[in-house]
Amino acid sequence: MAVGGIGSFSALTSYSGVNSSKANSELRFDKIYQQKTDSVEINSTAGNNDIMTIYEMLCSEFPEANYILEDRSDEENLFFNNVDTRIGKDFGNPSKKNVFIDVSVIKKIQEDPSYYVEAKRALEHLFEHYDEKRIHEGLNLPYTTGNLNFENDRMQVSYTNDVGSCQKMVEREVKKLQNPKLSDTINYDYVKDKIDTMLDDFMDEVTEGIVGKDKEER
Repeated sequence: MAVGGIGSFSALTSYSGVNSSKANSELRFDKIYQQKTDSVEINSTAGNNDIMTIYEMLCSEFPEANYILEDRSDEENLFFNNVDTRIGKDFGNPSKKNVFIDVSVIKKIQEDPSYYVEAKRALEHLFEHYDEKRIHEGLNLPYTTGNLNFENDRMQVSYTNDVGSCQKMVEREVKKLQNPKLSDTINYDYVKDKIDTMLDDFMDEVTEGIVGKDKEER
């Protein structure tokens, strides 16, 4: 879900990270054993690393920032899997660095753990230029958020500058999670069964009434 509002979306920066041949030779992951990548253990078997675990590990590399895990292919919901994925207490606070990480990044790491290094270095690159992007826009678009996603076989870094903070938007999305729509809470199967039973009982009563009346007339 894209962040709404009038803003400026900077050009994407491709970040390929380490040399591919070097990565292939140095970052081989055995299917059974674990090895450390930048001091974080990642098991090479994708099934052993759920999305939220990898996401939390990646965010822990730069704990001073705020994060949200999103799915850009889902245009209706801000959070990935429609679950509160915030890391950090006040996402959108202009005094903090705020970053949206697309789930494509985490899924790529799941598929190939060596991409953890690229994701970390892409985040490092994002933070190195964060203040520069914020200052560059001046007073017109003072609120900056960073974006990290995996596209065209590369980690992509970008920045969004806006006229207002996204804090309220995030708070609204959180409230939506806490107060699901009535339609999401109704057990339609139960309601259908209940209505069917009531109709059956009604028809039985009507039938008994007709039969009884026929007997009386005779």
